[in-house]
Amino acid sequence: GVENLVGHWQHAVYLGLLLFLYFGYEACFGPLRRHLWPHWMVHLLAIGAIGAGLAMIQIVPATELAPHSIRSQVTYWNITQGNGPAYLWTLFLPNYFGGLNLVPWLEDVEPSFNYVFLTVPGCLLALVGLIEMARRRNYFWLALIVVTIELSFGRNGHLADLVYRTPLLNLFRHMPTYFDLANFGLCLMAAFGMNALIDPDTRVFYRRWFPGGLVVLLLLGAGWGVFYEFAWKIPGWYHMLAVLALFCVLLLLWGRQQISPKAAHWAVLGLMVFELCHYSMNQVFNWSIENPQTLVSYDFAAHRKESLEFLRADSGGDFRVAAIDGSPWGSNGCSVWRIPCILGWNPIMLQRYREYIRQFIDAEYYALPWGETEHRLNSPLLDLLGVRYVLIIDPDAERLQLAELPKFEKVFAGPDWRSIYRNKDYFSRAWFYPRAYALPSTDSVLPLMNSAWFDARRTLLISQTDHPSGGSPNLEPLAVVAIAPDKFSGLPEGKLVVDENCAEVRKFFADWGATGNSIRSDAVVVDQPGNYALLIEYADQYSTPPRIETTIEQTEPNSTSPTAVLPPALLAMSSGWNCNQTRTAELGTVRLDQGKFRLTMKSLQVTPINFYSLWLVRLPADTPPAATDFSLSKFEYAANRLAFHADLPQDGFVLMNEIYYPGWEATVDGQPAEILRADSIFRALLLPPGSHQIEMRFRPRYFRLGAAVSLLTLTGLLAFFVIQRRRER
Repeated sequence: GVENLVGHWQHAVYLGLLLFLYFGYEACFGPLRRHLWPHWMVHLLAIGAIGAGLAMIQIVPATELAPHSIRSQVTYWNITQGNGPAYLWTLFLPNYFGGLNLVPWLEDVEPSFNYVFLTVPGCLLALVGLIEMARRRNYFWLALIVVTIELSFGRNGHLADLVYRTPLLNLFRHMPTYFDLANFGLCLMAAFGMNALIDPDTRVFYRRWFPGGLVVLLLLGAGWGVFYEFAWKIPGWYHMLAVLALFCVLLLLWGRQQISPKAAHWAVLGLMVFELCHYSMNQVFNWSIENPQTLVSYDFAAHRKESLEFLRADSGGDFRVAAIDGSPWGSNGCSVWRIPCILGWNPIMLQRYREYIRQFIDAEYYALPWGETEHRLNSPLLDLLGVRYVLIIDPDAERLQLAELPKFEKVFAGPDWRSIYRNKDYFSRAWFYPRAYALPSTDSVLPLMNSAWFDARRTLLISQTDHPSGGSPNLEPLAVVAIAPDKFSGLPEGKLVVDENCAEVRKFFADWGATGNSIRSDAVVVDQPGNYALLIEYADQYSTPPRIETTIEQTEPNSTSPTAVLPPALLAMSSGWNCNQTRTAELGTVRLDQGKFRLTMKSLQVTPINFYSLWLVRLPADTPPAATDFSLSKFEYAANRLAFHADLPQDGFVLMNEIYYPGWEATVDGQPAEILRADSIFRALLLPPGSHQIEMRFRPRYFRLGAAVSLLTLTGLLAFFVIQRRRER
């Protein structure tokens, strides 16, 4: 219940699994099984029910969030990521990978999972505890430790596929977390081992062989260093031998009864505490030897404060920041500095938001900038997010040619190559649109926003999938022809592939990116003549930016329509090649009559592009109308409330650059109003002309339901304790 309340379901599930296995083992195989069965299993169910009931205030709202978050898209590779067996060295050699006590990193590892230090005495005492358990014919803890260590290896072990196919367990990333259970078992066995050494009933057995075994182990460790030079190069090898030698001395003195068991107990405990403090106190785990207080603190960003002071000097409160600067700016620093940023590390980020960011920022699985030259900061999607400032390293700014883009002006030059550019076209809070455009499905909204036709202040896109009611005269439908990859064939090579990295099964066309290779489809059917934008969803593999030439020709007999050859389109690279890292682009616009067409895409340079989807979107015949004579003012913002005043000359849509999220409710002049999802991720309202007071509040019904269940569980639990206490009296 506590693990759920702090929002860490993975540990809650693993602890529940541990309890279930332990209770089941003791009730079925333990020495007291006749007395425990079935009472312990009933107790286990009670613990699970009470813990889950108390945590429903977290669990129930999460069931509403989960389908919308990137956690709903975990793949086989996310789930089965694991540590290598080399991580086990860190149980008694914490500096095996470096990073502690001023030792530089020796290998490129994930530091969050490499620190599993148990101390040298701790490892040896855990071994004694396991031996003692085996002598008592209790093999539960040995099995738990072995299995969870194997699970922590993920794909480096043998059980990853089993976890991936097990319901509930396959919802979590990072199998290294299983080592938390192994670590718990080892710590428990270390305590049990120390107890076995000092207990009068068992110490005679261990006094006979354990001190001598330690001496042999010490000699082997020293000999290993002599005959294999690499051992001496491991930071901490000398320290490990010194602690092992001191532990040997303590156990030899104890074995010869020259010190009391109690003194040996406290001496060993002190030695373990010393090791833990020596390696664990005031260490900078995820960074270099620099001071963490000036790396990421409220007053410092990467050891400097000038950029923070500049951004905080803007008191407008209507803007956000895009930091194309890596860590700490590109990760969680903005949360520390209380500066609104569009990029960062958020494991429950909305899936649609991540897809939106990927359209103009070459981003990783999270919204973290990736690469150097594949960011399209001139995109209107950046403007819609209210990005007024772009913080960037000067060399990257030069590569992206920000100084040459009319909408950017350099307003800050830091002493450490950091610069800040102001975006003159940023979208401040809200805008009014006399007309919106309806697309038949959600998947074509972002590609169309990424086209040259889209104008952030003239065009508003709404998906009929999100809002099937529609029917407004202010909503103009746009025809879309979707062309799936299975309708194409490769010339001379290429194949249809199932993407196993997707939470939902998706197909793409691959292996056609060699120079001169093409893919072709004869299954393009256009029902309405007009101007069409050709849009593509793709991914590539960090090589050369894809460059594609497209040809469209009508295939019906007696057709007089000329063959259209679109100008070559240079696409931006993506940070990966699966469905969670795709980007979209416009290949060009073309005039098409009604009928059947053959579409051919030709690669003009070597690039391993994967093609996922293709759309032909019929563009409106007239230019989208510009909004005039409207006023949006008196904005009020709070954590769970947004309010403003609108004066509109005609009926239309008001878009707010706030994320569309379940649980928000709107009122217009005190009356309930429907919040529309517009431009893929934002909120919009359809309003009549005149003056209106608009208010939005965050009132998730799932939160109230979960809170009620948690309150009832707590009330029942307290009532049970009161009744039990009265019975005892």
